[in-house]
Amino acid sequence: MKYLLYSLLGLLLLGSGLFAQPQRGGMDPEALAERQTQRMTELLQLDEDLLPWVHEINLEYAQRMFELREDHQGDRAAMRSGMQQLRVEKDVALAGILTEEQMQILRDNPPPRPGGERPPRNRRPQN
Repeated sequence: MKYLLYSLLGLLLLGSGLFAQPQRGGMDPEALAERQTQRMTELLQLDEDLLPWVHEINLEYAQRMFELREDHQGDRAAMRSGMQQLRVEKDVALAGILTEEQMQILRDNPPPRPGGERPPRNRRPQN
C-alpha cells in the first residue's frame, strides 16, 4: 500500500513539473518590444527623442509577428516568408528615423538567438 502511495505521489510530482516548463517564445509582444528597444538603446546610443519612435515600431512589428505565428502555426514555409517580409518592412521603418551609421551597426549586430548558438552540423564534405 505504501509503495502504491509513494509511486502515485512521485508520478504526480513528475507530471506537474511538465506543466511548469516555459513555453517556447514565452513572451508577449509588449515585453518583446521593450527588450528590443532596450537592446537598440544600448547598441545605438539612442537619445531620448528617438526612444518613443523606436519603441512604437518595435511594438507594431512584434504584434504583427505574433499574429503571423498564430495564423501560420502548421505552415513553416509561409511563416518563414512572412517573417522575412516583416523584417524588411521593419528595417524600412527604422531607416526612416535612424541614421545610416546606426542602421549599419544594427545590421552588423543581429540579436542573439534564443538558446544560444547552435553547434555546427556534421556534414559530409562535398567533392
